[in-house]
Amino acid sequence: MQKDNSALDTRRRRLQNALLGLFMGDALAMPAHWYYNPDNIAKVFDGGIHGYIDPPHPHLESFMVGMAYTPDLETAKRLGRHYDILHEHARFYRTNYTPLHIRSSERESAHGNAVPQLEDRFHYHHGLKAGENTLAAQLVRVLMRSVIRCGRYDPGEFIQDFIEHMTTPGKNRDPYSEIYIRRCSFCHGLLGDGEGPAAPYMDPRPRDFTLGTFKFRTTQSGELPTNEDLFRTVSRGLPGTAMQAFGGQMNDVDMAAVITYQRNAFGNNMGDMVQPIDVFNYKKG
Repeated sequence: MQKDNSALDTRRRRLQNALLGLFMGDALAMPAHWYYNPDNIAKVFDGGIHGYIDPPHPHLESFMVGMAYTPDLETAKRLGRHYDILHEHARFYRTNYTPLHIRSSERESAHGNAVPQLEDRFHYHHGLKAGENTLAAQLVRVLMRSVIRCGRYDPGEFIQDFIEHMTTPGKNRDPYSEIYIRRCSFCHGLLGDGEGPAAPYMDPRPRDFTLGTFKFRTTQSGELPTNEDLFRTVSRGLPGTAMQAFGGQMNDVDMAAVITYQRNAFGNNMGDMVQPIDVFNYKKG
């Protein structure tokens, strides 16, 4: 019995330390997010990150001018569903229900995308303070509270908690919402299982990413698609399906994030990091 208690204490301590490391690492890395030129990190942060600090303003490589969120307002209103997940942060995005408050003036050489004039180059975690967590880490807390309340992981309960967190003003102080949340989860599901809220109304249904199978690729059967294969699918869409062409709706930063996410989430774990400059080159090729 004593051995069992000791093993349980060890597992509990490891879990606590893992979660502590997750939240500490997220808060430490937060100010340095989305610097594509390593020299800029050394320049802005006096050689590197040495502790918890506020996200700097201006962000030399800010891309926020290119981010977009365009929910189906008509359907949401007809069904009585909340659609605003940005709230006070909507001013940083191109949406179909609020004006954009960022002015674009030039292109950034490190990622080939439009950036605003210097005073409008807001850090995409603008407003967070030193030691605070990003939305991604906040959602880990939402999941933890759901598990504690239910006594187990219940996907349906977690989704409801997630929706409440995202649609309640004041709960999220982080301006940046992942592109998968903004663009992909409505069809493919928050968990990547093809069970998004729009999925029941689609024929064929959205692909289940958790299966690790992709129909449209240049690789051999059973292999994952290349980064360029995924770029073609996301940018051009799939005729005869509900998969629309997002090439004209995403900037290169968001497109790179989507491809990277597909390569590494849902058990794929390829370790690839697609950069916006790669997407820029895919377009030319």
